[in-house]
Amino acid sequence: NSEKISESADDLQKALNSAQTLQERTHIQAQIQLLQVRATASQNQILAQQLKLQAATATAAGLSPDQIESSTEEKAE
Repeated sequence: NSEKISESADDLQKALNSAQTLQERTHIQAQIQLLQVRATASQNQILAQQLKLQAATATAAGLSPDQIESSTEEKAE
C-alpha cells in the first residue's frame, strides 16, 4: 500500500510540474489532498492494528487493563 501511495505521489508531482493552466493545477492539488487523506487513513488502520496487537500481547502476558494502559502510554511518549 505504501508503494502505491509513493508511486501515486510521484505521478501527481510530475503532473503538477507539467500542468499549464490554473485549472489543471487546482485539479491536481485536489488529487494530492485526496491522496493525503488516503495515506492518513491507511496509517490510522496500521496504528489501530498495532494497538490491538499490543493489547493482545499484554493480555496474554497477564497484565491488568490498568497495566496495559500504562504500558501503551509509556510507548507513546
